[in-house]
Amino acid sequence: YVIALIDKRQTETDDLYNLQQIRVETNETTDFETAKARLNEVLPTLSSCDSLSSDLDKYDDVSNISMGEIKRSDMNDFIRNALEGVEAGKASAPVEGPDVAVSFFVCEKSVTGANVPTRDQIENRLIDQQLAQASKRHLRDLRRGAAISVR
Repeated sequence: YVIALIDKRQTETDDLYNLQQIRVETNETTDFETAKARLNEVLPTLSSCDSLSSDLDKYDDVSNISMGEIKRSDMNDFIRNALEGVEAGKASAPVEGPDVAVSFFVCEKSVTGANVPTRDQIENRLIDQQLAQASKRHLRDLRRGAAISVR
């Protein structure tokens, strides 16, 4: 239980994405709506980043480009808005770019920053606090029940 908040520490955290760009070029015969429909057909067949290139080899008009690791703060608004609510292992909805319909496949998503504890570290810290409280209670009970005889 949180009884009182003594101090609040602000840390600079940022989301780190490992992205692949999946694209269908538009030209005089293919407009954006056709390219978007094509991406919507292809996206459900994609399973992971490891097999992404081999999955897309079946399609002549669909290509992918590795974007590497990008911090959310380094992205432009176009990419940031497209990735809103997209989890790791999923692709964003198709969006329109210059002469292309594009979707972003999130390979990995993690939180980075100074002194960001991991889930295990937080769990261990909470368990240690509970053990310390239990040991204090036990010592207090022993002291209360102790009989002291002075001779």
